[in-house]
Parts: sequence; C-alpha cells; structure tokens
Amino acid sequence: MTNAFSANRDAQKGDEIAAFLADVPLFSTLPMRHLKKFAMRFHEATYEANEVIVEQDKPGIGLHIVVSGSARVMRKHDDGSETQIDTLLPKHFFGELSLLDN
Repeated sequence: MTNAFSANRDAQKGDEIAAFLADVPLFSTLPMRHLKKFAMRFHEATYEANEVIVEQDKPGIGLHIVVSGSARVMRKHDDGSETQIDTLLPKHFFGELSLLDN
C-alpha cells in the first residue's frame, strides 16, 4: 500500500502536510508560511499494491508526493511488455510537469 499527497482543497491536515513538505527537497527552502498555503491545496490518497496512479501517455492529474510505501515507475513498450525504470520512496515526487502544462 502506498500513501501519496496530491493537490486538492483538504484543509484538515494542513499543518501535518506543511511539516511533511518542509522535508521534501522540492519545497525544503520555502518558509513555513508558504508551505502552509501549499498544504491547503493537498490531500492524502491511499493506493493499493499494484494500483495504477498515473498511466503512461495519459494526461497527468497533478503533483504527487510519496508519503509512505513505494511506487514503481513502469515503461510500457509497443509489444505490451513493461520495464520497471524506477522506484519512488517517501518524499519522492512525480507529476510536477502536469502543474505547468495542464
């Protein structure tokens, strides 16, 4: 099972999320007041083992940060086979480009 924070309006865990973001390299240099503003746009999602979070060649749905567990990054080939190209661990993130290009 993998937990990841993803962008949304859930304010209930704002302080917890801000504290977590302070340890994520992408956000670590930001002041806490900015992290708290970002935290208001994140919520926690839980994914089951082998559940697809983002699919290759499909539009992204925002920034995801692994909180606990791990996530495999897979490349699908034209012949239908797959190759694992990375493993994302806590504080690793993905989907940041979807924030720039919708």
